[in-house]
Amino acid sequence: MANRRSAPISTKRTLVRNTLANSVAKIVQMASAFVFMPLLVPRFGLADYGIYLLASSLSGYFGLMDLGVGASVVKYVAEHRAKREERTLSLVLSTSLVFYAIVGVVATVLLIGIAFAAAALFRVPPESVVLTRNLLLLSAAVSLIVWPTSLASYILMGHQRFDIAAYLSVGMTVGNIIATIAVIMVNQGPFALLAATSAVGIVGALAGVYYAHRELAGVPVRPRLANMATFRSIFRFSSVIFVTQVAGVLIYQQTDRIVLGVFVSAAAITLYEAASKIQALVRQLAGMLS
Repeated sequence: MANRRSAPISTKRTLVRNTLANSVAKIVQMASAFVFMPLLVPRFGLADYGIYLLASSLSGYFGLMDLGVGASVVKYVAEHRAKREERTLSLVLSTSLVFYAIVGVVATVLLIGIAFAAAALFRVPPESVVLTRNLLLLSAAVSLIVWPTSLASYILMGHQRFDIAAYLSVGMTVGNIIATIAVIMVNQGPFALLAATSAVGIVGALAGVYYAHRELAGVPVRPRLANMATFRSIFRFSSVIFVTQVAGVLIYQQTDRIVLGVFVSAAAITLYEAASKIQALVRQLAGMLS
């Protein structure tokens, strides 16, 4: 009995705080997803709302370009912070920042190419080709900012500040709710909605950068410190994570919408999405419990 010790109070508080924060974030996200679709579809129409979902799906697919580096950053931040290896941590974060900046540029170029080939790639009505192109071009511009700033969220998780990450997520969800209501009230379309929610996402990402910088407490993150040896070390771990990410995206996230967009129609994406939200709700509830 003498060897049995309860966890330190600080650890218990961290566990409870992070769990509650994550749960609140998931509940808010699930609620907003169910409330707004019935309001947006009549405003946009089946085809245009399907195109909006299609553009979002393509951006989600580009998330695979992370190559599992984000999960590696979480691991190495926790590890090197515990060992007080600030120099090594600085190299990992600097190399990861350069990697994400390069990925942002590559994603932007690819999205621009897809935007101008959208009419040939997807079954969209002729009158919606310009909308499809504009949505993808906007997503391309946002990628330049979102990719490098995404490093901040992994830094927060590596510091066990899941609570801050969750609060930022809730804040962005609330911002998206306000943006969606505004778009509905002024009778705007999918492009205005994507522009508004992208602005919310950028503000949230910059807020994450601020909190991550505060948690690092002076550990330098500079592009000039990046090197290939550090990236190889990161990739040895991230390559395994990448396999699970591919499976998750292909099975659960984006494939259905893209297949419908390529082979059926944009309107079919909207009809499919309405039914698939029930399955998504069950999956998210299971994820929240775990």
